[in-house]
Amino acid sequence: MNPPVFNYCVNEHDVSLDAVRGMWETLQESSHQYCDESLHRATLGDDHQQLFVDIILRHVNELTDNILHPRKKTVKQLRLLFLGTAGVGKTATVQSALQEILRHLQSFNLPFDFVRVAAPTGCAAFNMHFNATTIHRLIHHFRLGSFAELKDKSLDRIQEALKQVRIIFFDEVSVIGRQFMGRIDSRLTQAKAGFNSTSASLGGLSSVLSGDPAQCEAISDQQLYDTSAHRETASASEARKVQLSNTGMAIYEEFDHVVVLSKIHRLTQLSDAKTEEQREYNERCVRLNQIQLRMRDMTLTSDDYFWLCKLKRSARPATDQLFFKDAVRLMEFSSHYGQTAKRQRASGTTASIFARMPKKQKFPSSRLRRFMKASRKRMACP
Repeated sequence: MNPPVFNYCVNEHDVSLDAVRGMWETLQESSHQYCDESLHRATLGDDHQQLFVDIILRHVNELTDNILHPRKKTVKQLRLLFLGTAGVGKTATVQSALQEILRHLQSFNLPFDFVRVAAPTGCAAFNMHFNATTIHRLIHHFRLGSFAELKDKSLDRIQEALKQVRIIFFDEVSVIGRQFMGRIDSRLTQAKAGFNSTSASLGGLSSVLSGDPAQCEAISDQQLYDTSAHRETASASEARKVQLSNTGMAIYEEFDHVVVLSKIHRLTQLSDAKTEEQREYNERCVRLNQIQLRMRDMTLTSDDYFWLCKLKRSARPATDQLFFKDAVRLMEFSSHYGQTAKRQRASGTTASIFARMPKKQKFPSSRLRRFMKASRKRMACP
Protein backbone atom coordinates (compact mmCIF):
# COMPACT_ATOMS: atom_id res chain seq x y z
CA MET A 1 0.00 0.00 0.00
CA ASN A 2 1.26 3.52 -0.77
CA PRO A 3 2.32 5.60 2.26
CA PRO A 4 -0.44 7.96 3.43
CA VAL A 5 1.72 11.06 3.20
CA PHE A 6 4.32 11.19 0.43
CA ASN A 7 5.26 13.91 -2.02
CA TYR A 8 5.67 12.17 -5.35
CA CYS A 9 6.60 15.46 -7.04
CA VAL A 10 9.96 15.65 -5.23
CA ASN A 11 12.93 15.02 -7.53
CA GLU A 12 14.87 12.66 -5.28
CA HIS A 13 17.70 12.03 -7.74
CA ASP A 14 18.23 15.63 -8.79
CA VAL A 15 17.57 14.92 -12.48
CA SER A 16 17.22 17.91 -14.77
CA LEU A 17 14.16 17.32 -16.93
CA ASP A 18 15.20 20.12 -19.29
CA ALA A 19 18.57 18.44 -19.80
CA VAL A 20 16.98 15.06 -20.51
CA ARG A 21 14.47 16.62 -22.89
CA GLY A 22 17.26 18.46 -24.69
CA MET A 23 19.28 15.26 -25.03
CA TRP A 24 16.37 13.41 -26.66
CA GLU A 25 15.63 16.31 -29.00
CA THR A 26 19.27 16.27 -30.08
CA LEU A 27 19.11 12.53 -30.74
CA GLN A 28 15.94 12.95 -32.77
CA GLU A 29 17.57 15.54 -35.01
CA SER A 30 20.74 13.48 -35.51
CA SER A 31 20.89 10.35 -37.62
CA HIS A 32 23.29 7.48 -38.18
CA GLN A 33 22.89 5.05 -41.04
CA TYR A 34 23.60 1.38 -40.27
CA CYS A 35 26.05 -0.20 -42.68
CA ASP A 36 27.65 -3.65 -42.90
CA GLU A 37 30.32 -3.92 -45.58
CA SER A 38 30.62 -7.68 -45.04
CA LEU A 39 27.23 -8.11 -46.72
CA HIS A 40 27.43 -8.65 -50.46
CA ARG A 41 25.21 -10.35 -53.01
CA ALA A 42 28.17 -12.51 -54.09
CA THR A 43 27.88 -14.41 -50.80
CA LEU A 44 24.34 -15.57 -51.65
CA GLY A 45 24.51 -19.01 -53.22
CA ASP A 46 20.83 -19.59 -53.94
CA ASP A 47 19.57 -18.64 -57.42
CA HIS A 48 16.30 -17.35 -55.98
CA GLN A 49 18.20 -15.15 -53.53
CA GLN A 50 20.10 -13.69 -56.47
CA LEU A 51 16.83 -13.21 -58.36
CA PHE A 52 15.37 -11.22 -55.45
CA VAL A 53 18.41 -8.96 -55.21
CA ASP A 54 18.46 -8.51 -58.99
CA ILE A 55 14.78 -7.41 -59.07
CA ILE A 56 15.41 -4.94 -56.25
CA LEU A 57 18.56 -3.42 -57.75
CA ARG A 58 17.07 -3.04 -61.22
CA HIS A 59 14.11 -1.20 -59.74
CA VAL A 60 16.36 0.99 -57.57
CA ASN A 61 18.40 1.88 -60.67
CA GLU A 62 15.21 3.01 -62.41
CA LEU A 63 14.14 5.09 -59.42
CA THR A 64 17.50 6.80 -58.97
CA ASP A 65 17.78 7.44 -62.70
CA ASN A 66 14.36 9.10 -62.56
CA ILE A 67 15.54 11.29 -59.65
CA LEU A 68 18.70 12.33 -61.47
CA HIS A 69 16.81 12.87 -64.75
CA PRO A 70 13.34 14.07 -63.73
CA ARG A 71 12.15 14.56 -67.31
CA LYS A 72 11.70 10.85 -67.74
CA LYS A 73 8.30 9.24 -67.25
CA THR A 74 7.22 8.01 -63.82
CA VAL A 75 8.57 4.62 -62.79
CA LYS A 76 5.94 1.99 -61.98
CA GLN A 77 5.83 1.10 -58.31
CA LEU A 78 7.34 -2.25 -57.35
CA ARG A 79 5.06 -4.67 -55.53
CA LEU A 80 7.18 -7.66 -54.45
CA LEU A 81 6.43 -10.56 -52.09
CA PHE A 82 9.49 -12.37 -50.69
CA LEU A 83 8.41 -15.58 -48.96
CA GLY A 84 9.92 -18.68 -47.40
CA THR A 85 9.89 -20.78 -44.28
CA ALA A 86 12.35 -20.43 -41.39
CA GLY A 87 16.00 -21.05 -42.23
CA VAL A 88 15.88 -20.34 -45.96
CA GLY A 89 17.88 -17.11 -45.66
CA LYS A 90 15.22 -14.40 -46.03
CA THR A 91 16.81 -12.04 -43.53
CA ALA A 92 20.32 -12.48 -44.93
CA THR A 93 19.02 -11.89 -48.46
CA VAL A 94 17.08 -8.74 -47.54
CA GLN A 95 20.06 -7.36 -45.61
CA SER A 96 22.38 -8.04 -48.54
CA ALA A 97 19.94 -6.25 -50.86
CA LEU A 98 19.77 -3.29 -48.49
CA GLN A 99 23.55 -3.06 -48.32
CA GLU A 100 23.74 -3.13 -52.12
CA ILE A 101 21.17 -0.31 -52.23
CA LEU A 102 23.28 1.77 -49.83
CA ARG A 103 26.34 1.26 -52.03
CA HIS A 104 24.35 2.38 -55.04
CA LEU A 105 23.00 5.48 -53.25
CA GLN A 106 26.46 6.39 -52.00
CA SER A 107 27.88 6.24 -55.52
CA PHE A 108 25.38 8.93 -56.60
CA ASN A 109 25.51 10.93 -53.35
CA LEU A 110 21.83 10.28 -52.76
CA PRO A 111 20.34 10.31 -49.23
CA PHE A 112 20.09 7.00 -47.40
CA ASP A 113 16.51 7.88 -46.45
CA PHE A 114 15.69 6.70 -49.97
CA VAL A 115 14.91 3.30 -48.42
CA ARG A 116 13.20 2.52 -45.12
CA VAL A 117 12.77 -0.76 -43.27
CA ALA A 118 9.97 -1.59 -40.82
CA ALA A 119 8.45 -4.55 -39.00
CA PRO A 120 5.33 -5.08 -36.84
CA THR A 121 7.36 -5.60 -33.63
CA GLY A 122 10.44 -4.02 -32.10
CA CYS A 123 12.26 -7.37 -31.93
CA ALA A 124 11.74 -8.04 -35.62
CA ALA A 125 12.87 -4.51 -36.49
CA PHE A 126 15.98 -4.87 -34.31
CA ASN A 127 16.95 -8.11 -36.05
CA MET A 128 16.69 -6.48 -39.47
CA HIS A 129 19.17 -3.67 -38.63
CA PHE A 130 19.52 -0.91 -41.26
CA ASN A 131 17.77 1.63 -39.04
CA ALA A 132 14.61 -0.46 -39.08
CA THR A 133 11.72 0.70 -36.89
CA THR A 134 8.30 -0.61 -35.98
CA ILE A 135 5.64 0.06 -38.59
CA HIS A 136 3.72 2.13 -36.06
CA ARG A 137 6.70 4.44 -35.64
CA LEU A 138 7.25 4.64 -39.39
CA ILE A 139 3.69 5.79 -40.08
CA HIS A 140 3.42 7.86 -36.87
CA HIS A 141 0.61 5.70 -35.53
CA PHE A 142 1.17 6.26 -31.80
CA ARG A 143 -2.40 6.19 -30.47
CA LEU A 144 -3.28 2.55 -30.97
CA GLY A 145 -6.78 2.88 -29.58
CA SER A 146 -7.92 5.05 -32.45
CA PHE A 147 -6.95 5.93 -36.01
CA ALA A 148 -7.60 9.12 -37.93
CA GLU A 149 -5.95 11.22 -40.60
CA LEU A 150 -3.12 13.45 -39.44
CA LYS A 151 -3.47 17.23 -39.39
CA ASP A 152 -1.38 20.36 -38.87
CA LYS A 153 1.96 19.72 -37.15
CA SER A 154 1.50 15.96 -37.05
CA LEU A 155 1.03 15.91 -40.82
CA ASP A 156 4.05 18.17 -41.32
CA ARG A 157 6.22 15.84 -39.24
CA ILE A 158 5.40 12.69 -41.17
CA GLN A 159 5.78 14.43 -44.53
CA GLU A 160 9.20 15.70 -43.49
CA ALA A 161 10.24 12.31 -42.12
CA LEU A 162 9.33 10.44 -45.33
CA LYS A 163 10.19 13.17 -47.83
CA GLN A 164 13.14 11.30 -49.38
CA VAL A 165 11.67 7.79 -49.21
CA ARG A 166 11.05 5.88 -52.43
CA ILE A 167 10.92 2.24 -51.34
CA ILE A 168 9.91 0.52 -48.08
CA PHE A 169 10.69 -2.99 -46.87
CA PHE A 170 8.14 -4.58 -44.50
CA ASP A 171 9.27 -7.68 -42.63
CA GLU A 172 7.12 -10.37 -40.92
CA VAL A 173 4.30 -9.97 -43.42
CA SER A 174 2.19 -12.65 -41.69
CA VAL A 175 1.57 -10.27 -38.76
CA ILE A 176 0.35 -7.45 -41.03
CA GLY A 177 -3.42 -7.74 -41.32
CA ARG A 178 -5.71 -6.09 -43.86
CA GLN A 179 -6.84 -3.24 -41.62
CA PHE A 180 -3.22 -2.61 -40.65
CA MET A 181 -2.27 -2.42 -44.32
CA GLY A 182 -5.15 0.01 -44.80
CA ARG A 183 -3.73 2.21 -42.04
CA ILE A 184 -0.29 2.05 -43.66
CA ASP A 185 -1.80 3.11 -46.98
CA SER A 186 -3.70 5.99 -45.38
CA ARG A 187 -0.63 7.41 -43.65
CA LEU A 188 1.71 6.97 -46.61
CA THR A 189 -0.85 8.61 -48.89
CA GLN A 190 -0.86 11.63 -46.58
CA ALA A 191 2.90 11.62 -46.19
CA LYS A 192 3.54 11.60 -49.96
CA ALA A 193 0.63 13.81 -51.02
CA GLY A 194 2.80 16.09 -53.13
CA PHE A 195 4.84 13.23 -54.59
CA ASN A 196 2.09 10.81 -55.60
CA SER A 197 0.92 12.36 -58.86
CA THR A 198 -0.73 9.13 -60.06
CA SER A 199 -2.73 8.60 -56.82
CA ALA A 200 -1.21 5.15 -56.47
CA SER A 201 -1.57 3.11 -53.31
CA LEU A 202 0.94 3.37 -50.47
CA GLY A 203 1.62 6.96 -51.40
CA GLY A 204 3.15 5.94 -54.73
CA LEU A 205 6.06 4.24 -52.94
CA SER A 206 7.47 0.87 -53.93
CA SER A 207 7.04 -1.87 -51.36
CA VAL A 208 8.60 -5.23 -50.51
CA LEU A 209 6.84 -7.62 -48.13
CA SER A 210 8.95 -10.43 -46.68
CA GLY A 211 8.15 -13.26 -44.30
CA ASP A 212 6.37 -16.58 -43.95
CA PRO A 213 2.56 -16.55 -44.24
CA ALA A 214 2.42 -19.71 -42.11
CA GLN A 215 4.00 -18.03 -39.09
CA CYS A 216 2.35 -15.73 -36.51
CA GLU A 217 -0.94 -14.37 -37.79
CA ALA A 218 -2.34 -10.87 -37.50
CA ILE A 219 -4.17 -10.20 -34.24
CA SER A 220 -7.86 -9.20 -34.39
CA ASP A 221 -7.61 -8.65 -38.13
CA GLN A 222 -8.22 -10.51 -41.37
CA GLN A 223 -5.11 -12.01 -42.86
CA LEU A 224 -3.58 -10.03 -45.68
CA TYR A 225 -3.96 -12.94 -48.09
CA ASP A 226 -7.68 -13.39 -47.26
CA THR A 227 -9.41 -12.44 -50.51
CA SER A 228 -12.96 -12.33 -49.14
CA ALA A 229 -14.56 -8.96 -48.46
CA HIS A 230 -15.00 -7.81 -44.87
CA ARG A 231 -18.01 -9.52 -43.29
CA GLU A 232 -19.72 -6.16 -42.62
CA THR A 233 -19.22 -4.81 -46.13
CA ALA A 234 -22.91 -5.09 -47.00
CA SER A 235 -24.32 -3.89 -43.67
CA ALA A 236 -21.78 -1.16 -42.77
CA SER A 237 -19.80 -0.28 -45.86
CA GLU A 238 -18.98 3.21 -44.53
CA ALA A 239 -17.47 1.91 -41.27
CA ARG A 240 -13.81 2.77 -40.88
CA LYS A 241 -12.70 -0.80 -40.15
CA VAL A 242 -14.54 -2.09 -43.22
CA GLN A 243 -12.94 0.47 -45.51
CA LEU A 244 -9.46 -0.15 -44.09
CA SER A 245 -9.83 -3.92 -44.42
CA ASN A 246 -11.05 -3.81 -48.01
CA THR A 247 -8.31 -1.32 -48.89
CA GLY A 248 -5.72 -3.70 -47.45
CA MET A 249 -7.15 -6.53 -49.54
CA ALA A 250 -6.97 -4.43 -52.70
CA ILE A 251 -3.34 -3.48 -51.99
CA TYR A 252 -2.36 -7.12 -51.47
CA GLU A 253 -3.80 -7.96 -54.89
CA GLU A 254 -1.42 -5.42 -56.44
CA PHE A 255 1.64 -7.51 -55.52
CA ASP A 256 2.42 -9.11 -58.86
CA HIS A 257 6.04 -10.15 -58.21
CA VAL A 258 6.71 -13.15 -55.94
CA VAL A 259 10.01 -14.81 -55.02
CA VAL A 260 9.87 -17.92 -52.82
CA LEU A 261 12.94 -19.42 -51.14
CA SER A 262 12.78 -23.17 -50.52
CA LYS A 263 16.33 -24.32 -49.74
CA ILE A 264 16.92 -24.68 -45.97
CA HIS A 265 20.36 -23.30 -45.14
CA ARG A 266 20.25 -24.11 -41.41
CA LEU A 267 20.38 -27.85 -42.15
CA THR A 268 23.67 -28.70 -43.80
CA GLN A 269 23.95 -32.03 -45.58
CA LEU A 270 27.21 -33.78 -46.39
CA SER A 271 27.91 -33.34 -50.09
CA ASP A 272 30.09 -36.47 -50.29
CA ALA A 273 28.45 -39.01 -47.99
CA LYS A 274 30.36 -42.30 -48.35
CA THR A 275 29.86 -44.17 -45.10
CA GLU A 276 26.59 -45.55 -43.78
CA GLU A 277 26.75 -43.12 -40.85
CA GLN A 278 27.11 -40.13 -43.19
CA ARG A 279 24.19 -41.28 -45.34
CA GLU A 280 22.02 -41.71 -42.24
CA TYR A 281 22.97 -38.18 -41.20
CA ASN A 282 21.77 -36.79 -44.54
CA GLU A 283 18.54 -38.78 -44.28
CA ARG A 284 17.89 -37.33 -40.83
CA CYS A 285 18.43 -33.81 -42.20
CA VAL A 286 15.93 -34.36 -45.00
CA ARG A 287 13.31 -35.89 -42.72
CA LEU A 288 13.75 -33.23 -40.03
CA ASN A 289 13.21 -30.57 -42.68
CA GLN A 290 10.03 -32.29 -43.86
CA ILE A 291 8.75 -32.64 -40.29
CA GLN A 292 9.40 -28.96 -39.57
CA LEU A 293 7.27 -28.04 -42.56
CA ARG A 294 4.47 -30.37 -41.40
CA MET A 295 4.68 -28.89 -37.90
CA ARG A 296 4.29 -25.43 -39.42
CA ASP A 297 1.27 -26.55 -41.44
CA MET A 298 -0.17 -28.50 -38.47
CA THR A 299 -0.10 -31.80 -40.40
CA LEU A 300 2.27 -33.69 -38.09
CA THR A 301 1.71 -37.46 -38.08
CA SER A 302 2.14 -40.03 -35.33
CA ASP A 303 5.12 -41.48 -37.23
CA ASP A 304 6.73 -38.04 -37.14
CA TYR A 305 6.20 -37.82 -33.38
CA PHE A 306 7.73 -41.22 -32.65
CA TRP A 307 10.65 -40.46 -34.97
CA LEU A 308 11.31 -37.23 -33.07
CA CYS A 309 11.26 -39.19 -29.80
CA LYS A 310 14.23 -41.16 -31.08
CA LEU A 311 16.20 -37.91 -31.30
CA LYS A 312 15.93 -37.26 -27.56
CA ARG A 313 19.30 -36.90 -25.91
CA SER A 314 18.72 -39.92 -23.72
CA ALA A 315 17.98 -42.04 -26.79
CA ARG A 316 21.11 -41.04 -28.69
CA PRO A 317 24.46 -42.88 -28.49
CA ALA A 318 27.22 -41.52 -26.29
CA THR A 319 29.05 -39.97 -29.25
CA ASP A 320 25.96 -37.90 -30.14
CA GLN A 321 25.37 -36.89 -26.52
CA LEU A 322 28.79 -35.24 -26.41
CA PHE A 323 27.54 -32.62 -28.87
CA PHE A 324 25.01 -31.50 -26.24
CA LYS A 325 27.49 -31.32 -23.38
CA ASP A 326 27.26 -27.52 -23.13
CA ALA A 327 23.64 -27.20 -24.30
CA VAL A 328 21.05 -25.45 -22.15
CA ARG A 329 18.67 -27.90 -20.43
CA LEU A 330 15.00 -26.95 -20.46
CA MET A 331 13.20 -28.30 -17.40
CA GLU A 332 9.41 -28.35 -17.23
CA PHE A 333 7.47 -29.18 -14.08
CA SER A 334 3.71 -29.55 -14.29
CA SER A 335 1.46 -27.74 -11.83
CA HIS A 336 -0.34 -29.80 -9.20
CA TYR A 337 -3.87 -29.58 -10.61
CA GLY A 338 -5.76 -32.78 -9.81
CA GLN A 339 -2.81 -34.50 -8.12
CA THR A 340 -3.01 -36.48 -4.92
CA ALA A 341 -0.95 -35.51 -1.88
CA LYS A 342 1.41 -38.42 -2.53
CA ARG A 343 1.98 -37.41 -6.15
CA GLN A 344 2.47 -33.78 -5.13
CA ARG A 345 5.24 -34.78 -2.73
CA ALA A 346 6.86 -36.97 -5.38
CA SER A 347 6.66 -34.21 -7.98
CA GLY A 348 8.07 -31.68 -5.53
CA THR A 349 10.95 -34.02 -4.67
CA THR A 350 11.73 -34.60 -8.35
CA ALA A 351 11.65 -30.85 -9.04
CA SER A 352 14.04 -30.13 -6.16
CA ILE A 353 16.46 -32.82 -7.38
CA PHE A 354 16.49 -31.41 -10.91
CA ALA A 355 16.82 -27.88 -9.56
CA ARG A 356 20.09 -28.86 -7.83
CA MET A 357 21.51 -30.69 -10.86
CA PRO A 358 22.72 -27.63 -12.86
CA LYS A 359 24.80 -26.33 -9.97
CA LYS A 360 26.08 -29.78 -9.06
CA GLN A 361 26.97 -30.84 -12.61
CA LYS A 362 27.91 -27.32 -13.76
CA PHE A 363 25.66 -26.89 -16.79
CA PRO A 364 23.31 -23.98 -17.63
CA SER A 365 19.59 -24.49 -17.27
CA SER A 366 16.33 -22.69 -17.79
CA ARG A 367 13.17 -23.62 -15.92
CA LEU A 368 9.86 -23.56 -17.77
CA ARG A 369 6.56 -23.41 -15.93
CA ARG A 370 3.48 -24.79 -17.59
CA PHE A 371 0.04 -24.02 -16.28
CA MET A 372 -2.10 -27.02 -17.11
CA LYS A 373 -5.43 -25.28 -16.65
CA ALA A 374 -4.61 -22.59 -19.21
CA SER A 375 -3.15 -25.19 -21.57
CA ARG A 376 -6.36 -27.23 -21.49
CA LYS A 377 -8.41 -24.13 -22.34
CA ARG A 378 -6.22 -23.40 -25.36
CA MET A 379 -6.40 -27.02 -26.52
CA ALA A 380 -10.20 -26.91 -26.26
CA CYS A 381 -10.47 -23.89 -28.59
CA PRO A 382 -11.69 -24.74 -32.13
